Amino acid sequence: MKKIILLVIASIFAITTVSAQEAGRWGIAPRIGFYTNTNDDTIFGLGVAARYSFTDNWRIEPGINFLFEDNCSVDISGDVHYVFHVARNWEVYPMAGIGVNEMYDDWSCSFNLGGGASYSVANNWDINASLKWMIQTAKYHSNPILISLGATYKF
Repeated sequence: MKKIILLVIASIFAITTVSAQEAGRWGIAPRIGFYTNTNDDTIFGLGVAARYSFTDNWRIEPGINFLFEDNCSVDISGDVHYVFHVARNWEVYPMAGIGVNEMYDDWSCSFNLGGGASYSVANNWDINASLKWMIQTAKYHSNPILISLGATYKF
């Protein structure tokens, strides 16, 4: 009898844990960005990203930023996040990815490393901030650090 009760309790915990995961959930994330460590001064950008959660911890985030500078126009990237749920409404995540950007009338590839945090302000809304170092492949491009602030609507 004890084994059956323990099996039922374990089953309830397993079902509860599975239902708490966000696998298959999408999000759209408008944001502003500040590119520092560039050849010029700090560059302002506006962008949007999409998020898709494969599991409760793994998600991808493709995004595009439009840069407001004479020598820059667009930055396209795809990052992978591993999400740590540190508190009820808080998430932190390291990120890694790849990207391409057009700078000084020429295209360059980048490898992205960084991290970020999200805070849930409502059932479907998060506010987030991230820091990403973009390691450029072109010799004459700087390796900018992107500071992003934004919100995510999850559906």
